[in-house]
Amino acid sequence: MKKALALVFSGALFVALGAPSASAQATWGAISGYVSDPSGAAVPGANVAVTEVRTGIVTKGLTDSVGLYNITHLDPGEYKLTVEASGFKRFIQEHVTLQVDSTVRIDPKLELGEVSQQVSVTAAPPLLKSEKTDVARNINEQTIQALPVTAHNLSKLFDVVPGAVENVLQIGEGETPSGATSVTVNGMWFGANEYVIDGITDTACCFSNQIVFVPNQDSVSELKMSAGDYDPEFGNSAGLIAQYVTKSGTNEIHGSLWWTNMNKATFAADPFTEKIPGTGPSGRGTGPAPFNQNHAEE
Repeated sequence: MKKALALVFSGALFVALGAPSASAQATWGAISGYVSDPSGAAVPGANVAVTEVRTGIVTKGLTDSVGLYNITHLDPGEYKLTVEASGFKRFIQEHVTLQVDSTVRIDPKLELGEVSQQVSVTAAPPLLKSEKTDVARNINEQTIQALPVTAHNLSKLFDVVPGAVENVLQIGEGETPSGATSVTVNGMWFGANEYVIDGITDTACCFSNQIVFVPNQDSVSELKMSAGDYDPEFGNSAGLIAQYVTKSGTNEIHGSLWWTNMNKATFAADPFTEKIPGTGPSGRGTGPAPFNQNHAEE
């Protein structure tokens, strides 16, 4: 019996200690705020609905006794906020952009009138970051598609994070999904970095702590890279937090096609392995080695 209890205790301890490395991390966002009347007093019990523009998915909630609301577990994207309350005109806020792992605050001020009447705000709310303290850089879908990333490897973007320094790995480029791309952030060990895809941990445990899978550039809708002051859910990390959000279905037909070409005409000669033409003892440098690669995908 003692041996059995010891085994059970050991197993539970192993699961408890191993859980942080395998736990999922949220990439959802939230929209919150305070609903008030023309005098600034709270409006309790108001109906709040947020609609994801591309998919039409509606998430609903109510203001509490002091007029506060908090709609959570929202995927990154563009939303429309609607607030309704008896004796007030319907309030609509358009073009609410919610980034990965972010919170947007909107404080509707309702006007007296019938619910059939409405007040629409078409200007996007200010992007002032007041609900989170993390030091991060968000790269949206349009920017991701436009950036000329080498070999379509988004790991190369880790270099633009504040405090990031390129780390040289003693591993061949073909042996890691990131092409041996790694950074140290704010002086922390590169193994303290955390990689997440759609809320699921994408970090190789117990060995290299490298990213397991790098999503295709064309499949990513947003990339958030945090360098510090992130939420407690990332307590098992101390360096870079890279969160990928992949594209999902919408009500619109869409697709893409791209083609890339890499050749020696755009390469610089390696001064250590390739002699530069016109240099050397006899001036017979070889220059860049012959190379021409085409790659297409749809």
